[in-house]
Amino acid sequence: MKKFQRGMLCLMLLSGLMFFSKQVRAQDPVKLNPGNHKILVDDDHVRVYEVIIPPGQKVAVHSHPRHVVYALSGGTLTLTKDGKSEAVTIKEGDAMDMPAESHSTENTGSTEVKLVVVEIKKDMGMKGKMMKDKNKMKKDKAREY
Repeated sequence: MKKFQRGMLCLMLLSGLMFFSKQVRAQDPVKLNPGNHKILVDDDHVRVYEVIIPPGQKVAVHSHPRHVVYALSGGTLTLTKDGKSEAVTIKEGDAMDMPAESHSTENTGSTEVKLVVVEIKKDMGMKGKMMKDKNKMKKDKAREY
């Protein structure tokens, strides 16, 4: 009976740890640092927000769906993902298309970094439509000449 109780206790602890670790990995960056994030748009398709990261500030592990990052002001950030850290120098005007991921961020530079983040909540089915429209525009322009 004691073996059964120990087994159940271990199973419950393991389940709890797995649940907790998923929760830690799935933290929302806006909720982690509300003072540094300003929501600009939040609808069914995208969430757009500005984030300001002062020098020396760390942002704990958080997750993003697929997202695009645009730098309003540059600097040096250290991103840590899967236990590996990488310093990234960002210039004003840089734009990056990023996959869904979990990471932590630290501003290891000497300047404040301002970013606009566009998180893609769900596929809007626009890619094919945009390509069709783009091709149609090419054909229409060709007809004009």
